[in-house]
Amino acid sequence: MDGVLASANGLIWDEKYGILVAYRTGVCSIKDGNIISLENQLKICYGPSSWCRDGNGDIYLVRGHQIFQFQENRLEELLIDNLPTTDFGIAADKAGNLYLSSYSPDLQFGVIDKKSRIFKELKLNGELMSDPRHFVITQDGNMILPDFNHQVIYQLSLKDGKVSTLAGRKHERMPDARKDRLKYQDGIASEAVFETPISVALDSKGDIYVSEYHGNRLRKICHLIWSPTTHALFPLRVKQVEISLENYYI
Repeated sequence: MDGVLASANGLIWDEKYGILVAYRTGVCSIKDGNIISLENQLKICYGPSSWCRDGNGDIYLVRGHQIFQFQENRLEELLIDNLPTTDFGIAADKAGNLYLSSYSPDLQFGVIDKKSRIFKELKLNGELMSDPRHFVITQDGNMILPDFNHQVIYQLSLKDGKVSTLAGRKHERMPDARKDRLKYQDGIASEAVFETPISVALDSKGDIYVSEYHGNRLRKICHLIWSPTTHALFPLRVKQVEISLENYYI
């Protein structure tokens, strides 16, 4: 797939196009196992360092430590006070507030108030994390963050700051040549193995999609399903999303 998922700087779920992927040189979608270029529809959005969509459908993207809003095929810079001067990922909640995760050199979380457009740092418990990149916020107010170095997907509550591991076995990132490096593994979420997860997206069913930097693949964390037989919730499961190279239209 020519590194599309490896260089994904944020995923966005779209009911029409499926998974929108912003990468270094363009924008594409992944739907029904096909990768299709969206250069004509979203040409102006190419190459952001991070991007997201709010509850109203508006797209926000980051370029060079600046935030832009994409509307009617044009970009408008948002003038925000006290923005971090280091690299950061961006996500939006259902109310339209923008959240930032500054991951280099020190981890910092913050929120941009929708009305005042002022960035305020949030005191959240990020001690377990190492280099979370492009994240999303659920309808009930949880951050879903991929940890690039520890190879897991975290859930962080905006209400109490509690951090829990949603999926993946924690292990340090290693060079590809290391024989003892864990290989990717699907299955029950707590036993799954990711290879440098970098971006996540949340669809309307509650499924979480994860793109991997080294794996250059798309993984899916399936939402909890109620079993009428056992009267219990099935555990979260991780599986690879099959993508056809025969229908590769970039």
